[in-house]
Amino acid sequence: MSKVAFSIRFRLIAAGVLAFAMVAVLAASAMYHYGLTERKSAVVDTATEEFVNLQRTLHGLDEIIFTEGTPAAWSQVGSSVLAFDQVWPRLVAATHDAERLEELETAISPKWEKLRSQIGAFLTIPYPGPDNEQAMVAFGRLIGMATSLGKDIESFRASAAQSAEVEMRRLATLAAATTLLLAAALLAVFSWAYRGIIRPIARLVSVVGEVAREGDYSLRAAVTSSDEIGRLAMGFNAMLEQVEVHQQQLAAHRDQLEELVSARTVELTLERDRANGASRAKSEFLATMSHEIRTPMNGILGMTELLLGSGLSARQQRFAKAAYQSGEHLLNIINDILDFSKIEAGKLEIESTDFDLRALLEDVAYLFTAQADAKGLELICSVPHDVPVAVRGDPVRLRQIMTNLTSNAIKFTSDGEVVIRLRLLDETPQHANFRFEVQDSGIGIESAAQDRLFSAFVQADSSTTRKYGGSGLGLAIVKRLVERMNGEIGLDSQVGSGTLLWFDIRLSKQEATARTVVSRAGDLSGLRVLVVDDNATNREILAHQLAGWSMHHTGAADARSALDELRRPTALQFDLAILDLHMPEMDGFELASAIKKQARWANLPLVMLSSVSVGSDDPDRQHAPIDAYLTKPVRQSDLFDAIATTMAKTKALAAVGGDAPARELVPRDATLPLSLTGRVLVAEDNPVNQQVAEAMLEALGIACQVVDNGRLAVERVLEETFDVVLMDCQMPEMDGFEATTEIRARQREGRLHGALPIVALTANAVQGDRERCLAAGMDDYLGKPFTLEQLANTLRRLLPSVAPATTTAATSPSRAPAPAEATPSDSDEPLNPRALDAIRQLPGPNGALLVARVIDAYRVDAPQRLAQMRRAADDGDADALRKGAHAMKSSSANVGAEQLAARCTDLEAIGHRRTVDGASAVLEEVECEFRRVLAALEGIRSGSSENAVG
Repeated sequence: MSKVAFSIRFRLIAAGVLAFAMVAVLAASAMYHYGLTERKSAVVDTATEEFVNLQRTLHGLDEIIFTEGTPAAWSQVGSSVLAFDQVWPRLVAATHDAERLEELETAISPKWEKLRSQIGAFLTIPYPGPDNEQAMVAFGRLIGMATSLGKDIESFRASAAQSAEVEMRRLATLAAATTLLLAAALLAVFSWAYRGIIRPIARLVSVVGEVAREGDYSLRAAVTSSDEIGRLAMGFNAMLEQVEVHQQQLAAHRDQLEELVSARTVELTLERDRANGASRAKSEFLATMSHEIRTPMNGILGMTELLLGSGLSARQQRFAKAAYQSGEHLLNIINDILDFSKIEAGKLEIESTDFDLRALLEDVAYLFTAQADAKGLELICSVPHDVPVAVRGDPVRLRQIMTNLTSNAIKFTSDGEVVIRLRLLDETPQHANFRFEVQDSGIGIESAAQDRLFSAFVQADSSTTRKYGGSGLGLAIVKRLVERMNGEIGLDSQVGSGTLLWFDIRLSKQEATARTVVSRAGDLSGLRVLVVDDNATNREILAHQLAGWSMHHTGAADARSALDELRRPTALQFDLAILDLHMPEMDGFELASAIKKQARWANLPLVMLSSVSVGSDDPDRQHAPIDAYLTKPVRQSDLFDAIATTMAKTKALAAVGGDAPARELVPRDATLPLSLTGRVLVAEDNPVNQQVAEAMLEALGIACQVVDNGRLAVERVLEETFDVVLMDCQMPEMDGFEATTEIRARQREGRLHGALPIVALTANAVQGDRERCLAAGMDDYLGKPFTLEQLANTLRRLLPSVAPATTTAATSPSRAPAPAEATPSDSDEPLNPRALDAIRQLPGPNGALLVARVIDAYRVDAPQRLAQMRRAADDGDADALRKGAHAMKSSSANVGAEQLAARCTDLEAIGHRRTVDGASAVLEEVECEFRRVLAALEGIRSGSSENAVG
């Protein structure tokens, strides 16, 4: 070829360089002329400003003449002259034209200097005005000079403006010319690039299209240059040659294709078998490894838990707790993987043992009570009376399924309710087919995601995975467990309307006639019960339960409706009312008070359904006229026992003509629903109270340490880590209020990391004492003597809790006994035996020994307190009398000496009045009653010793 071959890269680079050069020239020219125009505009603006300053000066002189020299006029002239002087250097600096600069310096500047001198002379004239001839003559000269100077400045400004306009026109002309030049150059570059790039590519594309349409691989592209396009065309031709050769080879091997396909099919079959074997080996490996990992994980968790109780610093505690929580989370994931891999490997065995289906479902519901209450959800468990629940199957796996479904329902529900429901589909004498349902009012699941919901490592939506967490194994395991039990699982859900997850399984009956209709109702049959609950599902379930016991019920959706029902003259004669605590407008406590105010219903027994967040020490609960409290979701056995106990007590009181006291009866199964964990510091100087507190904490499974005063408490919390402090308010050296203030101060200084709840322990009955405790920085309040249930409820809100060990239907969990009430006894006996019985029956094998230790501590401590009170009365020391009476009051109440505690309360009240008047007479009663108490305790102590020997 005779023409010079330019590569595509060279053409593009040349075009780019040319375009960049043109743009750079245009930009530089525009910037230069723009700067020049800016400078000229600045000259015009500055000249205009000087003209304005000159006019302001003349106006000020005019004001001086007509106002005869007021200070404002003098000030205006001075400021305008000063402004002219200040702007003048800017005008000179902005003027770059030599001719105009010379005009400024030789013509305008001397005139201004002369005018400013004349203005100065004018300002020295006394009393200037129209009547002052000297002033008027000088004013006339100034007007003439200013007019001449103004014309010069205006002429200078007009000349600068004209010059700026000329520069603008020149800039516009240059921009237009440059634009035309750039357009022509770019058009030339485009034409050059088109001829060298676009046309060869178009010809090559045409050949490619023809090959694709016709399938003729003998065609070749024309090679017209040696640049990239030419090389591309040569490569395309080479490719066509190779394809043509391959086509020929393919035709030659076509006859052998069927034999190759047949052989490959055999190989694929073998590969499939090997893959299935590998999958099983993988599942077996996962099962083995998950099991092996659990062993060291259990060791890690166990040693970390021991480490948490070994007196670490606050920082170390935080690190250890984080490690423990992470280990628990990892162990849960490992357990899921273990279950899943066992199922995949076919090694998961389904057991067959006897269990109580109702108890299992109620235990699962009770396990999530606190979690549901924390989110404000209604957790409901519905097991009809007439279903056979004495069944045989695998309770562990069934509990695992229900726990997973309930946990998911609560996780994805922010308000409303979660209902656990059991339905009987059909039955034979040997078997029963059940449908288990968990229904929530949560976010729901899109229809597109429902089909894959039960797949491994899958959740309904990746966004929910990020928001709610989870590995996506839970429902996959549930599905496989149900299938291993020969059952079927499914769901019904709509976005925003909640989800119903259900599964059907068949269970064997323990007995062919096994039913659960309660036959012990006895005298409860025919009772008329008023049920008040704003939740329709709750009302429906209570109605079924009451009907199963042959009771009649009337439902009310709120407190107002219930009161309207009770106020009707033709209202039924109700025997009992079951009230929900949390209702809109009027809660259960308010409704109970309103019912009791009606004479007709003053003695109506009331049973309250409350959540775990309402403890027995709640002020509203303590003063409410409620006969029994039950925690939702309510077990059927607990509900029946509460109704039976309440009605038995009511009938007994009616037989003797008594009034039903407003006292709460807590079912034994509801006393300690959870086991607690943590470390508690007890700051208490009274040895009797120390013994009782230690025993109660031990019964709750909580580690504790005891100190005698507030100063030691402050030192101990700085040295060791505790989860809660039980702080007595009245202690020597430093009382509980001062100690709490010191601890909070150390927290603010950063010496005590993390939150440390402090619970006040006080036997005071003074109004405002609770408020004083909270104001001092304490988090909660316990009045002494407190019961085990009150302590447990308080600590449950402050300490981490774990679910109790599950049991089968054949056995029931061991429960702490209901604590004795701390109300004064009506009998003349020195001791209320229920106080020591409550201590004796605390969980553990050493109840009798604990009672003996408490009695011994009281026998040593009480005489010292009595002597202290006697000395205080003799010395007139009201404060010492109050402290001694306070200490003896709480210890006496703990051993059941209620009458002695009441007398000590009287002495404490005398001390609070800052006097000892009348103390001697009360002290004589205290000493007399104390001798009776000692004698009674001695008898109990002797009996305990004999029993221990025997």
